[in-house]
Amino acid sequence: TTATMDKAANGWIEDLVSGNYSIEKRILIKVDSDIVPDGFYPFGFNEFAIHHTGTSMLRISISINNLSLPPYWADGVSVSTPTGSTAYSLSVGGPIVTPDSNVLILSPVAPHNLNVRPIVAPADSVIEVSFASKEEGALVTLDNRSFNAPAEGRFTVSKADYCANCVRLRNSNFINALRDKLLWGEDRRNTI
Repeated sequence: TTATMDKAANGWIEDLVSGNYSIEKRILIKVDSDIVPDGFYPFGFNEFAIHHTGTSMLRISISINNLSLPPYWADGVSVSTPTGSTAYSLSVGGPIVTPDSNVLILSPVAPHNLNVRPIVAPADSVIEVSFASKEEGALVTLDNRSFNAPAEGRFTVSKADYCANCVRLRNSNFINALRDKLLWGEDRRNTI
């Protein structure tokens, strides 16, 4: 994802072929629950999320290492890895986190109260997420996989026991990728 795709900068192909790269370890998350369907792969690279499916918000309760946050009402919640901080978590207002950070990010999705904000927790935290819906249930996603959940449920989200290996090309870095892919810092005033 850090490779530049213009014709003048396609040296990354030769770098891959010649082994001119390094390997970065990235955190994965694991989800446990009685309502996860059989055969559903319980690991995620980016995020775990719960979404309302009807017009009513969800009542969401979260605890981090058995310390309860105040319950809140929202369209959903996302628990993401540092890699996932620039995916769904970012689009719902979560912070950008460097991929080498050892944290998990909890981001509410369209919370009803203005005082409900994202929170960053140590990666070795055990996060309990429970929800209740006044309607038919919720949609649960783990990266690009999903299933429909009943009107109430409880999940345990934690760091997986192993990491994903990601290729890091020479001369590439996270900050430059943010500038290139997200146009971070783009402002006409910066070119004057």
